[in-house]
Amino acid sequence: MTQRAYHMRMKLIHGKIVSRLDFPASSGDAAARSVVTDGTHLVMYETNSQKILKRSTMPDGATVPGSASRLIGRIDVESTKKTLQKKFFASAMDSSGRYLTCTAPSSFIAQMPASVNGTTKTMKIMFDQVDGTLVGCFQEQVLNTGEIVDTTTNNTYQMIDGQPMLTGTVTQEVHRVPGSLPVGNDLLPQVFDPGNVPVIARADLENMRKNSLVVAVDPIMGDRTNPCYMNTTVTKYDNISINSVGDADFAMLNEREN
Repeated sequence: MTQRAYHMRMKLIHGKIVSRLDFPASSGDAAARSVVTDGTHLVMYETNSQKILKRSTMPDGATVPGSASRLIGRIDVESTKKTLQKKFFASAMDSSGRYLTCTAPSSFIAQMPASVNGTTKTMKIMFDQVDGTLVGCFQEQVLNTGEIVDTTTNNTYQMIDGQPMLTGTVTQEVHRVPGSLPVGNDLLPQVFDPGNVPVIARADLENMRKNSLVVAVDPIMGDRTNPCYMNTTVTKYDNISINSVGDADFAMLNEREN
C-alpha cells in the first residue's frame, strides 16, 4: 500500500471557491509543488521559488456544476439539477427521494479534456438532496487497447459548524482487460475454492522444507488466466479547520507567467 500526503486550503473569494494543494518534495529531484484553482483556471508552481510550471483553463462547459463546492458547504442541488438539465443531462431520483443521479449526454462528454489513452463513454454524478452534498460519480472509459475501466468515487462528509465538510473519498477502478493470461507452464494448480486446497501433514512439510523441496509463495485464488483487476484508492483528510487561511495563500492564481 502506497501512502501520499498533501496539504489543502480552501476559501470563498469573490463568490468562487478557490483551493490550493501543497505537495511535499519527492525523494528524487522534484521540488515541493503547489496547485491553485478556482474551478476555471489552474496554476501549478514550485512552492518555494514560486516559479510557474503550468497554467491552464478548463474548456467552457466542461466543468460540472457543484463539483468545485463538493469539499465545503452545501450544494444547491435543485439549482444544480436545472443547470445540468440545460446541458441535456438526464436526471433520475431513487425510490427514497433523497439521492439524485445525473447522467451526462454525449455532447457534454465530447467537451471534456481529451485523453490520449482512450475515450470516456459514460459519466454519472450523484447528489444527496437532504445534506446538499456530492455523493460521488461514475465514469466508464474505453482505452485504445480495448480495456474498459469503470471508475466509481464515493465521498464521505462530516458536519462542522452545521456545514458538510469532505473528510475523505474512496475511488475504485475496475479494469476489464480483454484476452487471457498464459498459465500453461505454471506449476501451481488453479484453486477456485479454499476447501479444495490440498492438505499436507506438518511433519511432511517440514521434511520437504529441510530438503529445499518447497518454497513459500503468495496465495492466489481464482482464475489466473483472467487479466482483469481492481484498484482502490482511499483519501482521508485530517486536521480540518475553517476560517484559517487568507487571500494571500491563493495569490499565485493571479500572477502572470514568467
